[in-house]
Amino acid sequence: MRWKWVTLCPAVAMLILMGNTASSCVEGAHVEKTLNEYRLPTGILSGEFNESVLLSILAFTMALLCYTGGVLLERKVGMMKPWILAIFWLGLAFEVCGAIPMFRRSEGNITVHGIIGAIGLSLIILHNMGATLAVMKGWDVMLKLFPKFSTLVYVIWVVAFITGMIAGMKGEEEKWQEIANVA
Repeated sequence: MRWKWVTLCPAVAMLILMGNTASSCVEGAHVEKTLNEYRLPTGILSGEFNESVLLSILAFTMALLCYTGGVLLERKVGMMKPWILAIFWLGLAFEVCGAIPMFRRSEGNITVHGIIGAIGLSLIILHNMGATLAVMKGWDVMLKLFPKFSTLVYVIWVVAFITGMIAGMKGEEEKWQEIANVA
């Protein structure tokens, strides 16, 4: 019985996090204050590249760490365990916190990265829901098959992560080219 609570708690926490902190992921004025406090350059916070982008990058990086750790632990153990599932739910919470500001920033434009990212996010949600159901019902056969499914979903998600990095770097390169051309 207690394993059901261990499995459900991350899901509930993610819903609370999405409801309560999604707006703080977008706002993030405290980031500039912190940078000023430690006398770090705040020029990167001007214009398009602002604190919501920094928070999104941090959130996606935390999601990457959670998903990587979850997949590696799951492969080592050989099956999905409730505590590993909690790590996957935490990763999803970070991903949603990072995706909301990025989606708002994209202004609804459809890009290759956006499509791959939506597929990756959908697969992670499907993965977590399926794993939660398997853990709650005690389906041992499914729990032993989950490392393969988790690895597949993870690889697709990492492709989305990498395309986002490339798109971000390409955008920054174009900005620097514009600055260089003006100077």
